Amino acid sequence: MQQIDDESESEEEFDFINGIRGTQVLDRMFEEKRRERALLDANIKQRFDESTSEEIQNEIHRYWLSRKLTKQRITERDVKLAKNRLKKKIREEETNKMHMEFLERHRDQN
Repeated sequence: MQQIDDESESEEEFDFINGIRGTQVLDRMFEEKRRERALLDANIKQRFDESTSEEIQNEIHRYWLSRKLTKQRITERDVKLAKNRLKKKIREEETNKMHMEFLERHRDQN
């Protein structure tokens, strides 16, 4: 019972009207996040569009080696799987790159 009374007192002390003011910091944070996300998607799309058929074939053969498959012909399904794996790999690399850039940019602020 005492805990409930303490919670109600702390809610009364918090000024909800003024609490929602000053969201400029949050707005800047969300805007930066949106810009980073758009840049990340653009970089992924550009790198994926620049990928060659040789890279796709290499990805197919790496997949076959990992699964110990001994296929002779590349099927359309293999190409589709390789493109998905390549896109996933590019996304991971670009995301890691984005995180490193963020850390370098905000390292001095701490």
